[in-house]
Amino acid sequence: MTMMKSRLRRLLGGKSRFSKSAAALDDIPDAAEVSSASSGTVSHDEDYSIDYEDPYADVRDEMERLAEQDRARYATHQLPSEHSEITVPSFSAYTVYMGYAMMIFWGHIHDFFAFLFSKGRYVRQESGLPGDNQKYFAPLLKSWEHFYTRRLYTRVQDCFNRPISSNPGAHIDVLERVSDNGQKTLKLLGSLDSLDNDQQKQEYLQGEHYLKTEDGSVARHCLNLGSYNYLGFADDWMSTCGPEVKASLKDFGVSSASSRMEYGTTTKHRELEETVSRFLGKEDAVVLNMGFNTNATTIPALA
Repeated sequence: MTMMKSRLRRLLGGKSRFSKSAAALDDIPDAAEVSSASSGTVSHDEDYSIDYEDPYADVRDEMERLAEQDRARYATHQLPSEHSEITVPSFSAYTVYMGYAMMIFWGHIHDFFAFLFSKGRYVRQESGLPGDNQKYFAPLLKSWEHFYTRRLYTRVQDCFNRPISSNPGAHIDVLERVSDNGQKTLKLLGSLDSLDNDQQKQEYLQGEHYLKTEDGSVARHCLNLGSYNYLGFADDWMSTCGPEVKASLKDFGVSSASSRMEYGTTTKHRELEETVSRFLGKEDAVVLNMGFNTNATTIPALA
């Protein structure tokens, strides 16, 4: 009971939310028994009933205030916007357009000579497979899509689809890739022994973000800005929800990772929705697994 009173004092923090003051807790004998945690009453001659308040009431009030403020600013335009419009400097805009124009121009020049001499890294080679017969198989890309992929996207494709050797947490270890055919294809660098000379090795070793994976491959330690890791489960999921996730596999299996339309709504879906609705103080809630999907499909359907 002494421990319970100390906990209540810490919760009160000098500002009581209870029907009795914090000092009255000292008057409760240690022999008093608490009837239940949910009712908050003690079996004593005097009624020390506790009137619990919503612990998230202030959070909800603040969220409602911010929502009303954003609605007035961006929906009804009753308040001026605090964000100034971002303008791109003219020099940056013109140089970007010029860069695209030059790549498009030289791309057409390369295509012309490749077609004229039937030689080039993008000239179609006959493989003898049925797919070569375009009477029966349509090309995957054609016209501008094919040109953009060949002459523009391949030059910067190393910026996308980066392989990693770590969990997608706040930081990720990005594996180093190289190309020996002008970015047409990329391959993992592997270990430093794959480099041509010692100077290149020293540049990697002296790099601020250089690291070596368990198998000796070269990687860079980077800040992750591209993963849906809002709750941090990718960093310490074994500590936060690992046992529960593993236990749920016994009841639902791995197929519950598919969409609810295909697999069906499970009890876990409903438990999550009930938890969200209780937190928001609403009658019910609908939980979807992707924000963009919600904005693009569900909300327009409801509207």
